[in-house]
Amino acid sequence: MFRKIISAGNLTSDSTSEDKVQNVMAVAGRRVDPQGASASRFPVSRVEQVRSLILSRLSQGDIRKIVCSAACGADLLTLDVAADLSIAARIILPSTTESFKISSVLDRAPQQAWSEMYDRAVSAAAKRGDLILNVGDNSSTDYGAVNDAILDSACSLAGGNPSSVVALIIWDGQPHPDERDLTVEFKNDAEVRRFALEQILTL
Repeated sequence: MFRKIISAGNLTSDSTSEDKVQNVMAVAGRRVDPQGASASRFPVSRVEQVRSLILSRLSQGDIRKIVCSAACGADLLTLDVAADLSIAARIILPSTTESFKISSVLDRAPQQAWSEMYDRAVSAAAKRGDLILNVGDNSSTDYGAVNDAILDSACSLAGGNPSSVVALIIWDGQPHPDERDLTVEFKNDAEVRRFALEQILTL
């Protein structure tokens, strides 16, 4: 069950204002739709609105660290907002930075904008010692292993306390019916770990 649901024009929560511990946030979600996508999950037209919703969430001041990957869409928007708010982020990739950039950043428009966000985020994480590469089978597509590593790392950063981890899912709210859905797997695994679940809707 989601503790918080955030969508366009809608912000509700059952958390209390007295609970202001500094949490770690694990993030996963949809990439921006490719041009000509048959089914829309995160249209480019929604990027700025979703970014504003991420900003609204992270501006609450209860998050001290972000853990996520760096694909174009949910990941990079979160990393960009976190940088603006001076929230440190740990980035976990299944391959080298160059290979991941080709497979998961430059294949969606607007290429230059995503590329610049990616380079800034990766450079900052590397300088802090917060860039973890080649997770899983050392391919650019082992995203299941990356999901596990993100959740493991977030829990470790929270001192092993699941109640101090927030799992934020940025997605369209619907599972992929005909293919493996890594966002749903991330959500389900976070729930099993008893992390607080939140979502931001991309549609």
